[in-house]
Amino acid sequence: MDTASLPFCLTDEECRHFNEQGYLVVPGALNRSTLDTLIAAVDRVDARERTASFGAERLLSFANILPESGAFVELIDWPRIFPKVWGILGWNIYVYHTHLDVSPRLTAPPSNPVAWHQDSMRVNEEIECQPRPRLSLKIGYYLTDVSGPDWGNTLLLPGSHLRDELDTPNDGVASPDGAIPLRIPAGAALVLDRRLWHSRSPNFG
Repeated sequence: MDTASLPFCLTDEECRHFNEQGYLVVPGALNRSTLDTLIAAVDRVDARERTASFGAERLLSFANILPESGAFVELIDWPRIFPKVWGILGWNIYVYHTHLDVSPRLTAPPSNPVAWHQDSMRVNEEIECQPRPRLSLKIGYYLTDVSGPDWGNTLLLPGSHLRDELDTPNDGVASPDGAIPLRIPAGAALVLDRRLWHSRSPNFG
């Protein structure tokens, strides 16, 4: 085991917050040098995929990013975050899905600004128990600053990971009562229970 990870093991308070709220924010997960390397890798993918027909303001969500750069591979067992993962899920863990999102600044409001959902899609329809089991979690690394309002923040509904249904219209516009924008600086990481209801939001920053 890499002893460099030991100072960052899941604390009792982090465990309590994650179990009760369904998420955990880890400030300073990535240093400036790592951020620069990752941003360069993301920019290469974005430049390749964002063709003229794709559109300059459209959200890019690109799956299976590990083959794109060794910098992405290094995040799998990142010392500041990996101990949080094994502290929550135990040791029998593996990566089964990766993606990067680039949310360009918009000049006009979109017609459907939100898309509230739980992760794992069809799994949620087929598992016959309540509440649904945790099964997995997601790590989100924020490479640019989203500490301001309407900066493409991730929207969260704290504590909703124990609710199988969301009490809000699925119209692409409405958000549930109690929803919050995740406002964090570049370099922070989000540990997200896959069941927590969350959504994208427009970037006007």
